[in-house]
Amino acid sequence: MRYFLLAVAMAGLAIPACKRSMAPLSEPRDFTKLTWQADTLFEPEMHDSQVMMESIWGSSTQDIYTVGHSSGLSDMWYYDGTSWQLVDLYSYGITIGLDGEVFGFSADNVWAVGNKPMRNSNPPPDYVFYSVIIHYDGTKWEYSLKDTSGRMLNSVWGAAPDDIWAGGEYHTLYHYDGVQWKREYLYYDFPPNDHISITFIGGRPGLGAYIIVLLYPATEDQSYRFYLFKYVNTSWRLVPGVNTYRTLAGIWASPSGKAYFGGYGLNKLDGGEFKNIYGPISVTSVYGLD
Repeated sequence: MRYFLLAVAMAGLAIPACKRSMAPLSEPRDFTKLTWQADTLFEPEMHDSQVMMESIWGSSTQDIYTVGHSSGLSDMWYYDGTSWQLVDLYSYGITIGLDGEVFGFSADNVWAVGNKPMRNSNPPPDYVFYSVIIHYDGTKWEYSLKDTSGRMLNSVWGAAPDDIWAGGEYHTLYHYDGVQWKREYLYYDFPPNDHISITFIGGRPGLGAYIIVLLYPATEDQSYRFYLFKYVNTSWRLVPGVNTYRTLAGIWASPSGKAYFGGYGLNKLDGGEFKNIYGPISVTSVYGLD
């Protein structure tokens, strides 16, 4: 029997397991028998009126991070198995917005992506948001990348500590080889002047990596479109037939090599065939066991 966790647009924060775990579960659990609990993240001293977490990852049930947007300064929280605690990034000299994702390989190797505003030398707009990546080594958080030529980062995922991808707005894409981050590109003939947004990156070690691209048209008489890319050999290639106005969101690749995507329902890529297998409903994230 197969089980999927579908995050369908909902309020609150439910923690059934760690997001995008690198290690398989030793004993598959019956999710129909789990008790779900909604946790509230609130820090009075931060003067938050709105907290919306966008991403969650953990190395164990006692080591979980979540990041996202807040109206105050509480962009990252940490769960130690008992309670959620605000991560004071400012104490490490880090002042960024964490509207992207958090992902890691162990308790002492965690990454998070986001942005930092700077005044635009050629307005409008008056400000732009450049690329920022931070890293936790088990002791402290520190900047790993600050690139004013890149833009806001949305997603981060890696097959190994020396093979990590991060992507975001305006065709911003980076790869980490274990030593440094390098700017990369999707070599595809997108329509000129359109806004290219890399919204999700995901996959499974040894079985491939995927990128979801949202294309905002330059003119109002055209609709936005979603593209799906797969990393093959040494380059990103468009998955044939996946060029759609229907939303794509979230990526999970199974051990058997199938890839599942949320968005406009639950979608599956099996071999070269991409099809909707459940819906239409709004699915923001997907994770499974097989």
